[in-house]
Amino acid sequence: MAQSHIKLTGGIGDGKVIQNTISQVNHGFSVGQAIRYNRIAATGTGTNKYEAALADSPENSEVVGIVTQVLGDSSFVLTYAGEVDITSFEGDYALTDDDVFFLSDETPGLLTNTPPSDAGSVIKPVLVRTDGTRAIVTNYVGTVIGGTSTVSLNGIQPVGTIEPFAGLASSVPETWSLCDGGALSIQDYPDLFTQIGKAFGYQIKVEGTFEPGSSIGDVQVGHYVEFRNGNSVGLSGRVSEVPGAYFVVDVNYLEIVNDVYVQHNETAPSGPGSNVVIPTSVPTTLNYYGSIVTPVNQPDPQIKLTNITLTTLNFRKPDLRGKFVLGAADANTGTAIETPNAIVRGEIGGQYVATTGSGIGGNIATIGDGESISTIPPYQGLNWIIKTSSLGKAALLDNLTANFKLSDLLDVNAPPATAQSGQILIYDAASPIGERYRPYRLFLDFPEDAGNVFQIDNLGDKPLIKFGDSSLTSAFGINLDGLGNESSPEFAITSNTNKIFTVRASENDNGIIGIGALPSSGVNLTIGNKGLKFSSGDSPTITRVKTTIDNVGSDSVLVTEQGIREAITAAINAIPDPADPTVIELLSTLTSTATNSSNGSPQSNNISVGQLFYWNTSGTYTLPSSGTYFVVYMYGGSGARFRGIGIYSGGSSFDRELNESGYYSTGFGIRLS
Repeated sequence: MAQSHIKLTGGIGDGKVIQNTISQVNHGFSVGQAIRYNRIAATGTGTNKYEAALADSPENSEVVGIVTQVLGDSSFVLTYAGEVDITSFEGDYALTDDDVFFLSDETPGLLTNTPPSDAGSVIKPVLVRTDGTRAIVTNYVGTVIGGTSTVSLNGIQPVGTIEPFAGLASSVPETWSLCDGGALSIQDYPDLFTQIGKAFGYQIKVEGTFEPGSSIGDVQVGHYVEFRNGNSVGLSGRVSEVPGAYFVVDVNYLEIVNDVYVQHNETAPSGPGSNVVIPTSVPTTLNYYGSIVTPVNQPDPQIKLTNITLTTLNFRKPDLRGKFVLGAADANTGTAIETPNAIVRGEIGGQYVATTGSGIGGNIATIGDGESISTIPPYQGLNWIIKTSSLGKAALLDNLTANFKLSDLLDVNAPPATAQSGQILIYDAASPIGERYRPYRLFLDFPEDAGNVFQIDNLGDKPLIKFGDSSLTSAFGINLDGLGNESSPEFAITSNTNKIFTVRASENDNGIIGIGALPSSGVNLTIGNKGLKFSSGDSPTITRVKTTIDNVGSDSVLVTEQGIREAITAAINAIPDPADPTVIELLSTLTSTATNSSNGSPQSNNISVGQLFYWNTSGTYTLPSSGTYFVVYMYGGSGARFRGIGIYSGGSSFDRELNESGYYSTGFGIRLS
């Protein structure tokens, strides 16, 4: 950062200050505004006065001080350097709770904690806070962002290019100007003056000695002026400006030749005998034309200057208001059709009013004698603008290769590690250094055809999340083809590397086919390798399982139809005949409190909850009328046959199935409730 523009010997808190009381009528400033001084001799615009500074250009950002006190409409205190009391800063110019304050490029005179960022603007630190109530006017030299002087667009849009512009005359783009015949300073626009010179008008600065009886105070804007060599009149024009000890004349630079306004060859007189006169009257017929200054009454008596010094100060832009543009050409030239007359750059011709025809005929219409026709073709009005400078807020890049890490970006909160494949940028509103973008690794890798891996489809009415196949139409779809192991694809939900839920298309080492899960005693329903387990705490509870024996499985842990039939049927098949006295004695021993009835009815209805019982009857056995029972039942005859197992309510009946001699109903159970 450059040093402050003013050196003030002292220390922080000593209250030293350099300031002055400024008088300026209707200044309009507020306490806290940053001020610059506009000098017309340097800028060529406005008037000599103090005005609010603005960081939109190097010229406008040249701060000279801070307004620290307003003494009235026409005076204020301007502090150039030193310590200032910031508690008195008013309204919009009050400071925020920050340390360094920059000149704004949007609001004139405003100091803000945020430096400008647009190309062509100026980063201009003006104040540095020392404590809660005071700050030092540092006014460091500013830094132009991008630097408009570093980029020339003359090879793309040359200075002097004229374009139609559909916008307002008050909103002409930067480095362009309206083609309204207005004057521009040769000093400020040297490139444009090099291109067009004095072809469209110019202005001369007049300095000299006033003859007795007149002074600069007698000269008014609009006075007709003649440049003479002795008594011979050469150039003429009208006063366009009286800024001080001199005046400026807008020159009549055209003459009429064959009804066309062309440039004349007269030059400003110089040397002995040359003078400038503002006569008391304007000649009835002017020799020259072209000034666009509004006339006023001539002075009386005339004003005359001798010992004159003439300087071409300004040049005029083309005035294309209400005019068509015609290509300049020498007479009798042309590729297909010759131009009959010379068309000189800057000349003005044609007419805007209707002309009277005298038997004019043609292919379009016939006009009779005395009737008028318009000579203007169909048109639409637009503004014409001219390119005034080759400089622009742009950069021309050719074969640019940019290689930078996310951690190098000011608006990205990125770790110093290099970027990884599969990272995306996400917005982090909770970043510890302020809202930033930061990298987030969404994918471990990013294959060439990522559409076959993961896809979120927002094109329809509802978003679709798809894995493995972009043609899936469900809200959440998974296609195992192409995911994981091609020969044995698997969709798994894991916890600490344990697969707690899997979907497989073929059997793996654990025997999982289809849906599988690890059993747990803390849930009511568990999906296991070969079926369902229903549990309450650590005690398995069988829900109703009743079917004909088919195939016997090998799982004795999970409560499944296949597992139950394996355990029960294996035991029953070991009994040679349920009617065998040995079997009856064995069952009686196991169920010493059981009820036995040979006629098919329980002995009274006094089977208690938790009590075992059995039956063996040639008829039909009926459970007591109340309660819930777990029952295994068979039929006997020429060998035991397992019929079923289940939970039955009171009053359920079990017959011998085959109503033949020698067959009977048998079984055993326990009362559950």
